[in-house]
Amino acid sequence: MTDIKPMQLGEILDGALTIFGRNLGLFTALGIIALAGPLIYFAFLSGPLSRAFVPLAEQMRVGVQPSLAQWQPLLPLIGLVLVGLIFYYVASYFLAAGTMRIISDTYLGRRPQLGDAVSLGTSKMLPLVGVALCKVALLTLVWIGCVIAVVVLATVMGLVGPRIAALATFAGFAGAVWFVAFVLCGYGVTAQVLTLEEGVGVFGAFARSWNLTRQRKAKVFWTALLSGVVFYVLPYVIVLVVASVLRATFPPLGRVVGVLSQFLPIVCAPLLVSCLTLLYYDLRVRREGFDLQVLSQRLGVG
Repeated sequence: MTDIKPMQLGEILDGALTIFGRNLGLFTALGIIALAGPLIYFAFLSGPLSRAFVPLAEQMRVGVQPSLAQWQPLLPLIGLVLVGLIFYYVASYFLAAGTMRIISDTYLGRRPQLGDAVSLGTSKMLPLVGVALCKVALLTLVWIGCVIAVVVLATVMGLVGPRIAALATFAGFAGAVWFVAFVLCGYGVTAQVLTLEEGVGVFGAFARSWNLTRQRKAKVFWTALLSGVVFYVLPYVIVLVVASVLRATFPPLGRVVGVLSQFLPIVCAPLLVSCLTLLYYDLRVRREGFDLQVLSQRLGVG
C-alpha cells in the first residue's frame, strides 16, 4: 500500500502523473467511455459551425459588419453547442468518479478494475449531476451579484470624476474575479466529497468542501491552475503547433493531427481529476488524520 500523507503542490502533480502512467490504459478506456460521446458530437458540429461562421469572420476582417439576418443561421448552432457543453459537463463528472476509484484502489495496493470505476461513476451519477447544476447556478448568481456591485461602485465613483470611476471599475472587476475564484476554491472538492464519503448529500458536499478547504483555498487555487496549465493547456498548445506546422508541410497529416487534438480531453481530463483527488486526500490528512483504513472502509474493500 502507498501511504496517504500530506503533500506539497509539486508532490500532488508528480503523484497524479505517476498514478496516471501506471494505469494509462485504464484511464484511457475510462476517458473514452465517459467523453467519446460529447467529443464526437462536437467533432460533427465543428463542420457546420465553420461553414456558418467563416464567411461572417471574413466580412468582419475586411470591415463589413454582418447584418442580423446573416447572424441568424448561427443561433440554432449556438443552441446545439450549449447542449453539447451540458453533455460534456455531466460526462466529466462521471469520469471524475471513476478516476477517484482508480486512484483509491492504487493507494490501497489493489489492482484497479475498469468495471469498479464504471460502477462507482454510474452509482454516483445522479448526485454528481446535482452538484454540477448547483455549481453552475452558484457561479451564475455570484457573477450577477459581482456585476451589480461593480456597476453600482462605478456609478457612485462617477459622481467624483471619470478617472476615479475608471479606477473603481478596474478595482471592482479585480475584486470580483478574486471573489469568484475564492468561492470556486472553497467548493473545489465537492465531487470528491460526494463520491468518497458516506452519507453526504449534494448540499452537504458543498458545506463539507468549504470546511475542508478552510485556510487552504490558496493551495486549491494553485493546484487547479498549475494542473490545468501543465496537463491541459500545454498539451493543447503543443499539438496545435505541431498541427499548424504539418498543415504547411504535409496538409493531410496536419488535418489528421488537428482532428485528433479534439480528443485530448480523454487523456488530459483524468490528470486534472487526479490532482484534485490527491489534493482532497491531502486536505483530509492535514485536518483529520485520514488514513488507508478509512479509505478501505469507504470503498468496501477488505
